[in-house]
Formats: sequence, C-alpha cells, structure tokens
Amino acid sequence: MKKKLLWVIIPIVLIIGIIITYFEVQYPRTTFEKLLGTEEYNITKVLVKSPVTGARVETENKEKIMELINLFNNRTYRKEFKQRLGVGYIYASDFFSGDKIVLSVIGTGNSVHIYNETRTIDSYYNVSKEITVNSFDNWVKKRLKK
Repeated sequence: MKKKLLWVIIPIVLIIGIIITYFEVQYPRTTFEKLLGTEEYNITKVLVKSPVTGARVETENKEKIMELINLFNNRTYRKEFKQRLGVGYIYASDFFSGDKIVLSVIGTGNSVHIYNETRTIDSYYNVSKEITVNSFDNWVKKRLKK
C-alpha cells in the first residue's frame, strides 16, 4: 500500500516542481532598475500625466526625479501570465534620458503596463507591493503648487 502511494505522490510532486520551475523561468521577477535599462542618475526628466484630472507634471530636478523613482523601487515586477487589453489608467509616467523616453509606466496598483521606446519591453507586470494612487496624487500635488 505504501509503495503504491509513493508511486502516486512522487510523480505529482515532480510535475508540480516542473510547473513551478517553468513559470519561474518564463516569468522571472525583475526590478525597476533592470526595467529602466539605465542607471537612475541617467534619468534627466520625468513626465507624469493624469487623464482623469488633466494634470501634467514635468520635472528635471534630480531630487524630484528620485522621489518618483522611489515610488517604483523596492518592488519586484513579474510579467502577467495572461496579458490583457488596457482599459484606462489614472497616471502615466515617462522617464527620459536626454530627449529619449527610456521607459513608460502606465497605471498604479498591483498591475502596471510597462514599455520602452523600442518596445523590447511591452507587457503588463504584476507588482509585488502596490503602487498607490495616493503616492502619485501627493507627488503631483507637490509639483503643481510650485
């Protein structure tokens, strides 16, 4: 009886292990810095847009750029298994190096659409820690006051 049970359990455990390994290889976790594709200090300008409020904030101030980058740091990003069509967003952030957009992040929450100018990165990503709308609201409001 025990041998028959082992013949059932061992293949199930192996199949589960193979499935988990497959998803880890096909959908690896990554950091914002890796998605950015350049060192953070190379970002010369950010542009944040909100279609809901019409707010459009642009800054070249390194300190303010780092504040925004920090909203995206300390999280891991993993491509969503099932990609979907976008239906709208609250905020979009463009990160520039010189005049070139190096990365765009659309949305907030636990899922964001990230793409670069050449579209070698163009997917929805699950975010390990929610990027809150409040954090963007606060960042934008501070910039609009000045």
